[in-house]
Amino acid sequence: MIKYLIKRVLVIALLVEVAIMVEVQKPSLQFRNDGTFKIAQIADPHYSEGKEHRLKFINEMLDIEKPDLVVYTGDFVNSEDVKDIDALFDLCISRKQLWTFTLGNHDDEHAFTRERLARYLVAKPYCIGEIGPENIGGYGNYVLEVKNKGVEKPSFLIYCFDNSYQPAGFEAKGWVSFEQLSWYRAKSAAYTAANDGSPLPAIAFFHIPMDEYVWISSNPEKSKMLGDKGEKECLGVLNSGLFQTFHDCKDVFATFCGHDHLNDYIGEYYGITLAYGRSLCQIEVIGSRIIEISGDPSKPRLKTWLHLVDGSIVNEYIIP
Repeated sequence: MIKYLIKRVLVIALLVEVAIMVEVQKPSLQFRNDGTFKIAQIADPHYSEGKEHRLKFINEMLDIEKPDLVVYTGDFVNSEDVKDIDALFDLCISRKQLWTFTLGNHDDEHAFTRERLARYLVAKPYCIGEIGPENIGGYGNYVLEVKNKGVEKPSFLIYCFDNSYQPAGFEAKGWVSFEQLSWYRAKSAAYTAANDGSPLPAIAFFHIPMDEYVWISSNPEKSKMLGDKGEKECLGVLNSGLFQTFHDCKDVFATFCGHDHLNDYIGEYYGITLAYGRSLCQIEVIGSRIIEISGDPSKPRLKTWLHLVDGSIVNEYIIP
């Protein structure tokens, strides 16, 4: 009997320890006391040995901006050496900085398969990303909740999508499947129902721009475009209706992508703001897009700007 009780106590203690470890690694995101929440987007670092200037910039930017969350929006792998991957994320881990990711179209062209890379990342300290549901397309489809301190229910959502994988039967990458759209619709509907029928404000991150980004740069005055278009938008293999789905669900009011290294513009299309990050690759003045959500969480204001490697802050844009 005593041995049984000792074993039971040990098992309970182990479960508690595991629960504590999970809680430390996967904490909830919270608005600050002043009602703000800041995100730093790292777009297209394509890091490998010899490109330490990119690490230097990220390091200095994190010291200055002090974000609540860092989002790597894909194409961070550019080497067969896993140590190169670690160098990018160690910048967050050493600070105990929460971070997450979306996969890019080039991230499975080196030492990792797409699944293996996603599982490798979610196991890292302070990564709050998820593998996501199986069999809906890609890896890394999930939603993060942001809560006010002391409040159990979320007041803001961050959706992440893998829209740059290659489905069976297609020669090109860049895809959002019907199952991904169905997953998002179900999530959105559940959060709306739990919020007394009112859509919960949300933003979304993915790697490849949606087709609707082209309208922004083609109609700069109507879209209130700010920033540069340095190259033609490189879109997915087809328009699978992600923008229309966001518009129907009425929760995602801003999206952020990377992929096109010479584009960093932002603009509005049918009430949804579409934005690029600032690339860390193939651009002379590298940088990061900073996103700050503030105000009443039920009716938030979003302010975003570009933090450049020379220390300048440019292209501030406010979304009411």
